[in-house]
Amino acid sequence: MKTIFLGCVMQTMALVLFAFVDTLFGFYLVAALFGLVFGGIVPSYALATRWLFPASTGGKPGSGWFSWPAISAWRLAASPMVTFST
Repeated sequence: MKTIFLGCVMQTMALVLFAFVDTLFGFYLVAALFGLVFGGIVPSYALATRWLFPASTGGKPGSGWFSWPAISAWRLAASPMVTFST
């Protein structure tokens, strides 16, 4: 979860940098930074999902929390604050 948070902070910083770039090279540099950080965050979501959800719910349609994506997103967001028993 720390990796996701750090990556989101770095992406936010890259977005802010876009406002101050006035050259094409600077734009490419900031875009590359943004893309590299994004490429690091995406696999982190898979690891966080695997860490938060039991393996028994994987691959079963309509099973557990995966049946409702909104609840899954809520559980993923609330997981640092709440302990779930599965």
